[in-house]
Amino acid sequence: MSDAVSRCHFFANKKSNTGWTEFAQTKVVPEYVAIDKTGKQVTAIVKYEGKVYLTVIVDLARNTVKAEGSLKKIKKVIQPFTKQRYIDIIEEEARFLVSDSEA
Repeated sequence: MSDAVSRCHFFANKKSNTGWTEFAQTKVVPEYVAIDKTGKQVTAIVKYEGKVYLTVIVDLARNTVKAEGSLKKIKKVIQPFTKQRYIDIIEEEARFLVSDSEA
């Protein structure tokens, strides 16, 4: 089983405080192409069948997130995830990757 098929993410409905958590298996997972531990910057891409559709740069030192690209052409493949959810996943994992490197 490929990593893309076996890897899963949990996400919660941010608008609700009821504690409801939705589970969905991702077919397309972010790939972390650069991790700058000193500068606290992480770059990740979302690609499908070899083509990069989204690039996200998380700069934790400046508290900024920059995203370039679109996932519209692979919308059916990534459902129920959205572009914003991929950005959120990458930002959350970037915080973990940088904090983990400091330990």
